[in-house]
Amino acid sequence: NGVCANNTIQLCFAQDMGTVLITVVNTSLGETWYCSAESSNGVVVIDFEPTPGNYTITIETQTAGTYYGEFML
Repeated sequence: NGVCANNTIQLCFAQDMGTVLITVVNTSLGETWYCSAESSNGVVVIDFEPTPGNYTITIETQTAGTYYGEFML
């Protein structure tokens, strides 16, 4: 589950996924943001500078594989 607001993306995890590596890409402009965080508290917040466009997000976990998503601002 994720929420985008106030120059952040907040990801909520139902269980501890260990360390997660997150990549957010604005596919319209090629801008990329990276984040590495511990998911044990159930929430990871990513700071980024959003501009209108199409985005992809990749979440690589230690315990549950890799997840991929898309969103538009």
